[in-house]
Amino acid sequence: QLQEIFVEKTNDNRILAVAKNLSLEEQAKENGRSVILVSKDALVRVKADAIGLQAEDFLSDRVVEVNHIYTGFLELYIGTEHLQRFYEKGELVLADIANHPFYPNQFIIMKDAFG
Repeated sequence: QLQEIFVEKTNDNRILAVAKNLSLEEQAKENGRSVILVSKDALVRVKADAIGLQAEDFLSDRVVEVNHIYTGFLELYIGTEHLQRFYEKGELVLADIANHPFYPNQFIIMKDAFG
């Protein structure tokens, strides 16, 4: 059906066709994921919308506030008993010291909560 809509065999139309087919495959699955076409090209995004495909602008040229940039580390104030256990055993159970997720390759600066 996409061949009838996009008669020209351009690279943009091929990308749209692949994205639409992937979207249809995912919709057919019980736990399918949503498919989003990301492009700086406004015309491609308009065409995607015309065929019922979700499309977004690539946001690389947008200003990001410094406070929202991932630093790669977390400064964590923990109790003295946890620090002692870390120095004695060389390990800590993360669930014991924080109630939020940690990221792969993130490092933690542990500081004594009591100074």
